[in-house]
Amino acid sequence: MAHPYLPAELHLPGFVPLQLSQAQILVPYLSTSVFVVLAVWLISGRCGGRISKTDRWLMCWWAFTGLTHIIIEGTFVFAPKFFSNQNPSYFDEVWKEYSKGDSRYVARDPATVTVEGITAVLEGPASLLAVYAIASRKSYSHILQFTVCLGQLYGCLVYFITAYLDGFNFWASPFYFWAYFIGANSSWVVIPTLIAIRSWKRICAAFQVEKRSPKAACANGRELIFSLPGDMQLGIADWWLEVCWTLWKERNARVFQHKFKSAEALCADIKEQVSIWRAAGLF
Repeated sequence: MAHPYLPAELHLPGFVPLQLSQAQILVPYLSTSVFVVLAVWLISGRCGGRISKTDRWLMCWWAFTGLTHIIIEGTFVFAPKFFSNQNPSYFDEVWKEYSKGDSRYVARDPATVTVEGITAVLEGPASLLAVYAIASRKSYSHILQFTVCLGQLYGCLVYFITAYLDGFNFWASPFYFWAYFIGANSSWVVIPTLIAIRSWKRICAAFQVEKRSPKAACANGRELIFSLPGDMQLGIADWWLEVCWTLWKERNARVFQHKFKSAEALCADIKEQVSIWRAAGLF
């Protein structure tokens, strides 16, 4: 049976024409996407103000992109005969419609299947993990986001370059080229680029603090200790080490885990540890 894809000589044995209109395909997808974004936004807002608006938007994005990778792209990878199913599912119809903008999907181009397979199996779950990492302020949040963004950008790069090398002849009309091939994929170029830049800056800032803080603390500590009488220097040195160690642990908790203690709680920790050292006869 004749198909609507280019090139016209593309062989699709058993092709079953689309049974849903463009609106019947796009409206459920867009409606579900909006629902996911709103749900994540509202749920993240119930965290007592612990999460910034930027992080809440990032959670919405990662939830949307993770579910898209797993559900939409996953069905393409694991349903090779979607174009010939006599009783097509909604997802079969989605990919038959999208193939009007890139017929490599309906033709099961090996490079396209490989890129989508990696995206669905690895980047999809990693995107959902990013939602959890942001919500729980995990120390690996920015490293994870940066890594997934690089994977998405690499996939888009391969996707566009292989299309160019194969002749740029995969869309049924200019409308499908701009709406599907360019429009539907542009989000996975622009947004991951912005997130990668943000996460890169956060990671670099954390390492800069890590390199500076110990040196500054030690320098200030030495100046204080050596300004005291000789018989007090040993005890004060031990006390100062405990102060530095407590503050250093608090700094790591704030930078990497987003956990904060009050000044009173820090003082209490220092006093408790000093008491333990004194009882043990260390000073």
